[in-house]
Amino acid sequence: MTSIQLKPEAKRYIQNHGSYNPFTENEQGIQIERTPFLQRHIQLADIKSIENTYFIAKDGTKIPIRIYTPHTDEAILPVILYFHGGGWAIGDLDYMDGGCQYLAKHSQAIIVNVDYRLAPEHPYPIPQQDAYDALNWIYQNPLQLPIDLKRLAVAGDSAGGNLAASIAVRAIEEQGPPIQALLLTYPALDATATVANEDLQFAKQYGLDDDELDLYYRYYVQGNERLTHPYVSPALYEKKALLPPTIIVSAAYDVLNHEGEKFIEELQQAGVQAERVILDGLIHSFFSKMDYFEQETEEATIHLSNFFHSIIQDGLNFKHRKETETKLFSIEQIPYDF
Repeated sequence: MTSIQLKPEAKRYIQNHGSYNPFTENEQGIQIERTPFLQRHIQLADIKSIENTYFIAKDGTKIPIRIYTPHTDEAILPVILYFHGGGWAIGDLDYMDGGCQYLAKHSQAIIVNVDYRLAPEHPYPIPQQDAYDALNWIYQNPLQLPIDLKRLAVAGDSAGGNLAASIAVRAIEEQGPPIQALLLTYPALDATATVANEDLQFAKQYGLDDDELDLYYRYYVQGNERLTHPYVSPALYEKKALLPPTIIVSAAYDVLNHEGEKFIEELQQAGVQAERVILDGLIHSFFSKMDYFEQETEEATIHLSNFFHSIIQDGLNFKHRKETETKLFSIEQIPYDF
């Protein structure tokens, strides 16, 4: 058994909230509570502008997005596409507003925070398709954002980390837009995985319960035959050597820890630059709880940003990308067949 030494903020969070299951099933069907926490809003002086807008998904739906531009002397900026966590079932643009501001500050990149559609009303493949459509929208860049498409990363926490990794896989398989880095915070990567023995002690009351995780997958996928698909379980993708450089920032006490550790080890064995950072004293979901973990959220964004800077400064090339590729991919060109 691991000796657990929680930060005071984590202890306070567990005492006040413990576990949270948003689902209720009754004769009316599945009911879901999507407002468990009111996020405290911040406004960083380092942020030049925050703009709410939308893009049109492949099926014609308006998908809200929030664009964060940092104060910088650089005219053309890197861009990071961000997907919030929440088990594919909860969360919105406010859910990760503070984290996205800190990420913009430290990465000196434009952050595009995506409010993808949520399960169970919109099960897989809809959230994943929204995420991939957002990637294509970035490459179309209809707003003429001052972004450098050769310095693009996708990022996300928990279920959002799953979406970020899954569209990196899809971009390879479907010869879609190139992604230079994956910036993940305690991602869910394998729907078929069982909790490692070392993580069982974190399976209750540590920000994400094991049975809660099973429910999230159940309502997201709604069919076990798809659990092994790499768009659902990117950790099962066999061609890991083609994936972009990846960082995972983990909480020390998280039921998903060994899942992330295994993914990073497999990337490293495949020759991909990969790094894992473990933040002491923290639990799953800290990245979206500004009332408790603002300092820790900023610390996580510093690790993500430092890794991203190292990648874009090195100018690494990847096997799935042509160095001279300049084509802007159209959403209409991407097949919707799963």
